[in-house]
Amino acid sequence: MNEIALREKNSLSPIMAEVYKRLRTNIEFSGDDNKIICITSCSAGDGKTSVSYYLSRVMAKNGKKTLLIDADLRNSSMHHRMNFDKTTLGLSHFLVGKADAQSVIYKTSYDNLFFIPTGVFSRHPSELFSSKRFAQFLEAYRQYFDYIIIDTPPVGAVIDAVVIANHCDAYFIVTASGKNSRVAVKQAIEDMSVANSNFLGVVLNKIEKNTPGYYNYSYSYGHNPKKKDV
Repeated sequence: MNEIALREKNSLSPIMAEVYKRLRTNIEFSGDDNKIICITSCSAGDGKTSVSYYLSRVMAKNGKKTLLIDADLRNSSMHHRMNFDKTTLGLSHFLVGKADAQSVIYKTSYDNLFFIPTGVFSRHPSELFSSKRFAQFLEAYRQYFDYIIIDTPPVGAVIDAVVIANHCDAYFIVTASGKNSRVAVKQAIEDMSVANSNFLGVVLNKIEKNTPGYYNYSYSYGHNPKKKDV
């Protein structure tokens, strides 16, 4: 397994750290079987990659062995945050059989946090995610990691997130405040529910500080109304 030095230039503020801890707790209390979590968004720019990254960091800091997978094989922004070149061995190399799993999993300098970059972008990623190789990988490594967090493309743009969700235990959707309509969010949920009925909720991102009820929080977590509140 490879190792990378990973240090965030700007750490989370105490308030934001608490918000992510709350999100982590909600996921933990959603059920022990929810280990592989798919994260998508309504559209580009909603902030799902930041949510995926910081949620993984907070889970790892809590002692959970966490694997963060960058599954946006079309337009990833995670590799910039992680200081990875697109040619680095990653998920796409594994899915086409050009690398084994151990070669594409990177141990970060944060305790308990591991990462799989995209690798070379693919023209047909949905086909790769439909493969038995991807499903078998997730099934095998769910025994090794406490949580596997998968950052996927926006569900409103391509079908990749839906295909990936079919292999996951649960999913949630990130949407930027004031950016997407209720109809768009509802449509995103309906699209995802075709592949996975275990919808955990919505993360409302990029809330303006002057928004009523903000209370200095930049993220809020919306529960699935069918699930018990925690």
